[in-house]
Amino acid sequence: MPYRHADPVLATLMFAALVFLTGCEGASDKSADQTIRELEARARQRAPQVEVSMGYLHHHGDDWPEGDVLIEGPEGQQALLTRLLVVTSAVELHLCAPTNTLGASLYDLLLPTAHAHVPSSATRQGTPYVEDLLGPPRATRMVGGIAPPPGDYCEMHVLLTPADDDIINLTGVPTSELEGLTALVDGRWRPTEDAPWQDFRWKHQDVHLARTPLLNPKDGSTPLALNTPDDTALLLLDKTLSLADLQRTRWSANGPDFTPVLRDLPDRIELYRFDRPPSP
Repeated sequence: MPYRHADPVLATLMFAALVFLTGCEGASDKSADQTIRELEARARQRAPQVEVSMGYLHHHGDDWPEGDVLIEGPEGQQALLTRLLVVTSAVELHLCAPTNTLGASLYDLLLPTAHAHVPSSATRQGTPYVEDLLGPPRATRMVGGIAPPPGDYCEMHVLLTPADDDIINLTGVPTSELEGLTALVDGRWRPTEDAPWQDFRWKHQDVHLARTPLLNPKDGSTPLALNTPDDTALLLLDKTLSLADLQRTRWSANGPDFTPVLRDLPDRIELYRFDRPPSP
């Protein structure tokens, strides 16, 4: 959640008050201590505002194996996957307004030059993080919060872009190996069942944008209404991955190519709903 650092402002106000009281004869009879106490009270006053906390999780499809994640190609190729890392760089909330169309167009225009650390704003959480979609499902982690202006919010934009060096990284891969990558897949593969296994590392640098409807995660009602001062919401970004999704992998003489999987991933991003039974 957003934090307010009032100390510098308070110190400036106190200094100004002391200068005024000590430098002006005939000023109010009010003591310096009393004036400082009043300034402290004013500085600590907080205007009511909307607050949105953001986090993420993922879940797997019903066809997900209990053991090794093995995919197969049309000519007998096989790949055993050990990790599938994806970088989420920004999540932005959009009001239910006609101007969203223009905003979306401008957003698309900026995509080719986007970097992972998109600056945060009142409606954008710009803290990048990396997530292993092969890891344990439903493991929830928080990344921060925003304080958007009151209103009805209809759409959420999720940006996947190459990582930079200050990404939140809770995986076993060093951040230096993720820099400049939107996705990374590690594992072993072989061209036929009788061929020896060989290690592979597949890297991806494309930029992807997901647009998903915004709703109240507590009951599924739309839009997400944040109109009353001190309204709060907890939004968890949920990615779904099934074994059938992974079977869309392309194959070549150099091994598996997961580009089709990453291109389809935005369609499998949505807001987690607390009113539904837990997914696998």
